[in-house]
Amino acid sequence: LMGEAGRSTLERTGSRPTADVVGLTSGYSGAGVKTIVPSTANIKITFRLVPNQDPDQIAELFHSWLRPLMPEGVEVEVWEEGRVSPALTPINHPAVKAASRSIEKVWGKAPYLVREGGSGPEEALGRILEAPVVFLGVGLPDDNIHAPNERIVLEQFWRGLLAVGELWFQMAATPDIRKVAQ
Repeated sequence: LMGEAGRSTLERTGSRPTADVVGLTSGYSGAGVKTIVPSTANIKITFRLVPNQDPDQIAELFHSWLRPLMPEGVEVEVWEEGRVSPALTPINHPAVKAASRSIEKVWGKAPYLVREGGSGPEEALGRILEAPVVFLGVGLPDDNIHAPNERIVLEQFWRGLLAVGELWFQMAATPDIRKVAQ
């Protein structure tokens, strides 16, 4: 994989900012061959932000970088589908420890903790509810998350439900569980 020099693949995919091309269309893509010069092209890009990055500033930086690259006569339109602020619950937070204990109780071994980037309401949930946000990932590496053939092994799913139930007990037994990450 290409990426930021001096960083491992695990770091680049879990704890560093990214700019990802997730879709690209242009030209003729129907049956047969047509040797044409495309009149339009579309690209879909997502950015994964990390703490201390502001979505509004990143959007402005992208726009100011992109526009000067276009040759004369080329029009650029940018459609935004949303902006989400980054969120991070520290690995030593009581909620993460409670989640680890619940996984260990159900699976019989301590979890391997990995940061995983994504997009969603995590930052807003943590800020509005004044509570940490923790995910229990119970899928396997070959489950092809977000792929057309995504799956989950039912045994993992059922154990995941048990782990969520156990997490409620672990959180109730943790006095400083609502401590907001600083």
